[in-house]
Amino acid sequence: MQTRTGLVSVTFRKLDPVQIVDLVNQAGADVIEWGGDKHVPPGDTKTAEEVGRLTREAGLEVSCYGSYYRLGLAGVDPGNGGPKHPEFSGVLDSAMALGAPRIRVWAGGAGSAKMDEKSRREAEEDALRVAEPAHAQGIGIAYEYHMHTLTDEIDSSVRLLEATKHPAISTLWQPPNEKPESDILES
Repeated sequence: MQTRTGLVSVTFRKLDPVQIVDLVNQAGADVIEWGGDKHVPPGDTKTAEEVGRLTREAGLEVSCYGSYYRLGLAGVDPGNGGPKHPEFSGVLDSAMALGAPRIRVWAGGAGSAKMDEKSRREAEEDALRVAEPAHAQGIGIAYEYHMHTLTDEIDSSVRLLEATKHPAISTLWQPPNEKPESDILES
């Protein structure tokens, strides 16, 4: 397995894509996960094409499209005065234009302890629904291991993966900041 280093663009939300590409090259990294909340908005294929081209021309690869798509909540108003959650068609269009091999998604809109069974099923069904067109384009779907989602703890993550077995679906993992080191190592 080849080890590559990279950066998630949302770490530097205030920088533009040119500045981020320069930073990644200065750091000697190989890949960038481009975020959909700032740098490559869902459905803005012109920007996605430009950012993908910029990345490749700098000798880098796009590792993922961090879409912030929330399973089971497409088109729903989050109630915070911001835009509605994006529809998956725009997310997929941007990922394709960017040249991303996978799309990072959030597993629902609440933590595993707070999500009712109906909402959990809706998120699982949506995962399988979005996996099909992504898979047809050779793009994977990766759950983000994140608090306030169905992947906020290991048992719920495993349950989600079991319920959504599909060749396009996988998961990412990151150490949860709010957990003690012993829990992180066990996870």
